[in-house]
Amino acid sequence: MTIANSTDVKGNIILCSNLNAIFTTTQLVELATALVKSGGKGFIFTQRSSDRLATWQFQALTIPIVSVDLEVAFRIHQYFRYA
Repeated sequence: MTIANSTDVKGNIILCSNLNAIFTTTQLVELATALVKSGGKGFIFTQRSSDRLATWQFQALTIPIVSVDLEVAFRIHQYFRYA
């Protein structure tokens, strides 16, 4: 899996957006693995606000993650874009 639009994620927390679909457990594990290999420290990913995420899906991940809805993701993106 490609780390979105960046060649240097070392030491950073990455915002991952998926506007048209939900992230599957497999995609999240692949993303976490790629991020760890690239030196990333964690990620924030988008899910539709109606999605139900089971905590067991993320127990095996080795980095901090958090799920936000698309509105919150947009606000985070705007904050970092214009801060």
